[in-house]
Amino acid sequence: MQFTQECELHKLNLKGKIGMLNRTILGLALSVTFAACCIALNAQVSSQSNTLAVSISMQTTQVPIGQSPVVLLTIKNLTDNYASLPPDLYRVHVVGKNGEPPTTLFQRQITQQLRPGETDILRGGVTVDLPPSETKTDKFNLLYFYDLNVPGKYSVYLDVLDSSGKRKWLRTNTVQFVMLR
Repeated sequence: MQFTQECELHKLNLKGKIGMLNRTILGLALSVTFAACCIALNAQVSSQSNTLAVSISMQTTQVPIGQSPVVLLTIKNLTDNYASLPPDLYRVHVVGKNGEPPTTLFQRQITQQLRPGETDILRGGVTVDLPPSETKTDKFNLLYFYDLNVPGKYSVYLDVLDSSGKRKWLRTNTVQFVMLR
């Protein structure tokens, strides 16, 4: 009986140490992610790269109000080496006839332009290694980033971080879409 109680005490002590270790690892991961985001925000913007080619297209160019306009981002690795694509290091830009539409909380969290009282998000995710000469396509639902409830013509482009070498922002082409009544 005493041996069982001692085992239970050791298990509880071990759980406490594991919990403290998990909190320490989480804190370290958040610090590293925050530093990476700060570095990324200070990176240069360029339309050329020796390592990546980026472009976008619309899934459909005419979208009824209430439905989601979707942008397809294509990234091609131009090198003979694997290209690391960090998560969430992109910027989505939409402009309508009256300028930038209202942003969502998610967009403000990504761009770190929070309003008073809004909470920041935990950043992170999995870095994807794109094989040499391969292409990857991602979908971006623009309703996650902007309130697009006003009918009219809009333009969209993305900035994508090329994390190799000088850490340049690569700007995609600009495409148009229409939000219909």
